[in-house]
Amino acid sequence: MDRLSLEHSGDRFCPSTIKIIDSNLGMIVLTDKEEFSVMLPERLNECELLILLKWQELKEEQGLTKAQFAFAWLRTCLSEEAFLILVKACEPERVAEWAVDCAEIFLANNEGLTEQKLPVLSIKRLRLVGQASRCPSIRFGQWVEADEQFLLWYKSKNDKHLAKLAAILYRKDREKEYDSSMNAEIANRLLNEVERPILLLIAEFWAGCRALFEARFKRVFPKVLEGESTEKKEIKYADIRNMVLAYHEKLVQYAKTPDRKMAMYQENAWTVFEFIEYDLKINEQLKASSSNT
Repeated sequence: MDRLSLEHSGDRFCPSTIKIIDSNLGMIVLTDKEEFSVMLPERLNECELLILLKWQELKEEQGLTKAQFAFAWLRTCLSEEAFLILVKACEPERVAEWAVDCAEIFLANNEGLTEQKLPVLSIKRLRLVGQASRCPSIRFGQWVEADEQFLLWYKSKNDKHLAKLAAILYRKDREKEYDSSMNAEIANRLLNEVERPILLLIAEFWAGCRALFEARFKRVFPKVLEGESTEKKEIKYADIRNMVLAYHEKLVQYAKTPDRKMAMYQENAWTVFEFIEYDLKINEQLKASSSNT
């Protein structure tokens, strides 16, 4: 913003010479001496935390026209100073056209948020640490419980499920193992002490990471084809738990104790789903070979 050389006359900016160059999401305003570049993010993973929080609020607004949404997105991405310089240095029609193009590109490239932009939550002497980008270390128990709360929120839009989701994904600092007994207490504090856009951002992050699991494990998360019954394709959590139990019996020598379920929940979710995917693949091959005989 400091690079734009403009003369100030009363309440108007009066550039001596202006030339505008459009390049994808960048608009470069050139004066006779210096330049001012404006770049808008193409996808969620490129957005800074403040923009992501404003994006959550923007998504909640109802009844916006295409032009209104584009203008609001432009205001979301630019600081007040940058926006003021841009609209006073450029023709309104040009800015409006550019804003619509930028909004369309952003929406078309919305592949989901998988980069962690909020690694730590601090609320009144409580420090909570979130998952790393793309959730490489999430436990299987966390995955199952987080997805349950996410789906409940998606269906009901009740914010208590947002808080429970956040409590599952954000854990007390230095917690070595996932302890679900702490979830209710943490969720209650998050619901009452954390602003809603932050909880919505956490849900957006989970949705993006969940999509990575769906893309990697296509047999565990099969897509329903048009005209097919969803009941045939759905794999229930109970089925997954049974397969994980078999996984422990085959690959890990756990003692047969009442703590078996907790041990299962402490496994890395990627490892668990990798086994389930492999198990489903073998079953497919066995069914195919038996039908050919």
